[in-house]
Amino acid sequence: MKTPIIILLLFSSTLIFSQSLFEEKLLYKMEKASKYYKSGDKDKALNLWLKVEKKANKSSSIYGKVLRSLLYFYSQGAQEHNLLATYSKILQFELNDTEKRLDVGRSFTNFKYHSTIQLASYYKKKGFFEKALSYIEKADNSIVYQTNSISNFANKKIDLAIWKYWIYKELKEDNKALNTLIKRAFEYNYKAQYHNWYLDSHQTNDTLLLNLILENYEDPSLLKKELDSSISNSKISKANNKIIELSFKGDKIMINTYQEIDSFGEKMTYLKEAFIVKELGL
Repeated sequence: MKTPIIILLLFSSTLIFSQSLFEEKLLYKMEKASKYYKSGDKDKALNLWLKVEKKANKSSSIYGKVLRSLLYFYSQGAQEHNLLATYSKILQFELNDTEKRLDVGRSFTNFKYHSTIQLASYYKKKGFFEKALSYIEKADNSIVYQTNSISNFANKKIDLAIWKYWIYKELKEDNKALNTLIKRAFEYNYKAQYHNWYLDSHQTNDTLLLNLILENYEDPSLLKKELDSSISNSKISKANNKIIELSFKGDKIMINTYQEIDSFGEKMTYLKEAFIVKELGL
């Protein structure tokens, strides 16, 4: 019985070695394509990336990386059809968004998230702000951003709110722009959403968020007055006691606290713990 087992092990080892060698060759072609692109030989870069796309395993990280490279390539020119077709492949195939990366500040590959942001950037640069906003909303609400760091997740959420802010500004919808930041400032309870994630030492972008809000006021005391009134008149939603209804500049903002709020005291405690409230001294 030992001989068949030994043969099987040798066969398995050979397959693993062959697969590893195959992937190394594809990675080499990827690097070569990148060098072509950076040197201005974009046609050669594209041809190599397309060859890698055909040969790579559809669930491998190499396939995800080459699709990201193609997505970037198409986003730099007038190739919207190819751009959307490539993005569709990224969503369609079961790419591993949780594979670890070596890049500083990025724990996981997050192919779907970063590709969605790429499309938002593409349409924003083209001046198609509604389309850009739709992809930012998709990244915020439909695409799962993979991480296990609360500060990393918080910063992504703040970044998305800031994206929305500037797009609403382009659309001349100033109230929606500001309310987007206010909503994000009060939806700070990330630990309640993902209690198993770790708290690291990296700071979140709450100060950046607050400063952007303050840019809408010549006098910070006006913001303090408006927020004080909004907090005082806020209500716990009758439909869902995890939601606080906050009226701001005539609009109702639904604040998801991600915890049950059962009393006036609990509601006020939650709102008063927000970074913006503490910094403004309310």
